[in-house]
Amino acid sequence: MPPRVPQARTFTRSTGVVVGLAGTASAAPLLFFIPGFEERLAAQAAKWGPRWNRGFAKMEPRFERGLERMKFETRIEGGVKRVEPPLKRAALAIDRNIKKVVPKKE
Repeated sequence: MPPRVPQARTFTRSTGVVVGLAGTASAAPLLFFIPGFEERLAAQAAKWGPRWNRGFAKMEPRFERGLERMKFETRIEGGVKRVEPPLKRAALAIDRNIKKVVPKKE
């Protein structure tokens, strides 16, 4: 019987991203030793900066809405500030659904 060899792992996208970021982070400081690199970097930043800003401007309202949903609610009832935790409604709905499914012990 021939020896069994484990199957080789596949190269996943997350592994590629991690390896790429590690390579970029380790090589980036070395690029500053190349003469004229700062000028080329400044030219690329001037070219691509406005495009990045437009892209982030499109995403900003969605992120702000998400942040508004996650903020704590504060209510003042009878002079006492009451703080509501985020996602309280979701937690109460899940609790209600669990109580509907699980029978009570008598």
